[in-house]
Amino acid sequence: RVAFWDTTTSITSTSASASDLFWDNINTRLGIGTATPSFQLSIENHATTTSTATLEIDGKRINGTDGPVGELIFSNNGDTFATVAGVRDSANNKGSLHFQTQDSTFASRMVVSSEGNVGIGTVNPETSRLNVRGSTNDNTSQILQCANLGGATKYAIRADGDNKWYGSTNSQTM
Repeated sequence: RVAFWDTTTSITSTSASASDLFWDNINTRLGIGTATPSFQLSIENHATTTSTATLEIDGKRINGTDGPVGELIFSNNGDTFATVAGVRDSANNKGSLHFQTQDSTFASRMVVSSEGNVGIGTVNPETSRLNVRGSTNDNTSQILQCANLGGATKYAIRADGDNKWYGSTNSQTM
């Protein structure tokens, strides 16, 4: 428990605010809004009685290994639905940033590589400053869409590999 000053000059750990901040000395974890922090820092919002929104910070590096070294974790009622992870890529401490979301699977949806390249739909943006990959190889998947305020497509690039961009009424060869 963390001690708080009351309205006088006394230290107390029984005031209402004392339960808002909790130090787990055994696991070296800090809880804000929770007395059972799951990670190094767990912040919970119990503003409603039906759900618990949680933001957590987890440092996970195992010395000398590649992989995630820290994550910002977004959860609701214990179910993680998104993370932002710093990933060590090699022994010379190159790193990347992975934006991960939960759909039918939990996966990296966007990556910023150590070279500054951005990949959307790929975890390896290779040598392109921006690499966007569609989810299919047919004309049902648009890689890029430009729409007006009402949502009507004005221009689109599809994933079918025909090297054309599509306007609202025609197609043009790239």
